[in-house]
Amino acid sequence: MFKNFFSPKHTYNILVLAFPIMLSHVGNMLVGVVDTIMVGDLGVNELAAISLANAVFHLATILGVGVSMGLTPLIIKYSTDKNEMKKEDQESYYFNSLFINILTGIVLFIVLVIFGKFSYLFNQPEEILDLTENYLQIAGLSLVPLLFFQTARQHLEALEYTKVALYYGIISNLINVLLNYILIYGKFGFPQYGLEGAATATLIARCVLAILITFYFVKIVPVSFFDLSFKKHFSSKKIKELLNMGLPIGTHFALEYGAFSFAWLMTGWISSVALSSFQIAINLSGITYTVAIGLAAAVTVKYGKQYSLRNRLEMKKVGVSSFVINIAIMSLFAFIFIVFRDVLPKLYIKDIEVIELTSSLLLIAAIFQISDGLQVNTLGLLRGIEDVKIPTMITLVSYWVIAMPVSYILAFHKNMGAQGVWIGLLTGLTISAIVLIYRLIYATNAKLSLEPSR
Repeated sequence: MFKNFFSPKHTYNILVLAFPIMLSHVGNMLVGVVDTIMVGDLGVNELAAISLANAVFHLATILGVGVSMGLTPLIIKYSTDKNEMKKEDQESYYFNSLFINILTGIVLFIVLVIFGKFSYLFNQPEEILDLTENYLQIAGLSLVPLLFFQTARQHLEALEYTKVALYYGIISNLINVLLNYILIYGKFGFPQYGLEGAATATLIARCVLAILITFYFVKIVPVSFFDLSFKKHFSSKKIKELLNMGLPIGTHFALEYGAFSFAWLMTGWISSVALSSFQIAINLSGITYTVAIGLAAAVTVKYGKQYSLRNRLEMKKVGVSSFVINIAIMSLFAFIFIVFRDVLPKLYIKDIEVIELTSSLLLIAAIFQISDGLQVNTLGLLRGIEDVKIPTMITLVSYWVIAMPVSYILAFHKNMGAQGVWIGLLTGLTISAIVLIYRLIYATNAKLSLEPSR
């Protein structure tokens, strides 16, 4: 199969499309990484507080981003024909997606504020609760400009304009680093705001990001903001289309990241040291995860276009080539985690106990890189053929029915602590990858059998 379907041409085309998206996703992830590294200098309590806050903040973020991704398959579907999408259709899909995403951002912000108020119910260390609440009240608001940005980004990615999000992401990250330095540590005459300074920097940087990409989007795509009237463009039919695609994607991401967030909470029941170690390890593995998501976004576009053309042979070539790229990249990350497991934690903190525990967690993270990459890549292919609901159910079972109980049993009944939590996550990732690959084969054959292949 490899010899017959591996295509250097498709491999190259996927990489060209995916590389800017991967770097852009890593850039978004680095906002949290930079915040964590710079806050780590303030002490273990501050690091544990941002760990708890990020457990729910990143969950809300990835849910919102997932919902916004419902726009991409629809733009692909309706722009693959010989005639390009009409201006009115592009405006309508964009407007309705923007409406959904802004509303989603507001709702998620409210949920984060409520979580901050009642975070004591999750049995976390008392000394970090006020810090966590203050961080979430400010950082949570940044979800609105982030999802505003995502609307334009998903539309542009469907049309294969991928570099702009990378360029503006770099600018946004540089602004975030500069403002972190000023506001966290109190430089250039500003007070030392600590965690609140990191949250404020994130909010400002994401507002800039939303403004920049919107100006570019209006130039490239035939959408006029002066003509985006609610009465003209609001369509319950398009809202339903977008939600039918976006909600399962967002729910999938939420279920997966929610499992990691719950693992975060379980680790907090062990100790602040364990929670800090988990935060560092999840930051590092989160970078590799976002690379895989970036690749999957490109794969969705390429696979989806061939699916729209019902070109079975080219679909197989895209699929096989994407798996080759994915395995190669994730194997490299696994190698880095193993070789530098004692070095990487020192970038975050100087506490010896935290560094030693994090090193052991990175060994487990190295093992699940391949499983994680395979399941993310397969999900990208499934989105290309508009198969999003069954994969969500697979995720629910893999993580919440299997992984979470295994994590709890190993951590607290087998006294394996944080390592037990991570072994449970490894179990869920591996099962998810295997079942999703079977789902891809079945769903592709079933959908293509409905119409003749080319």
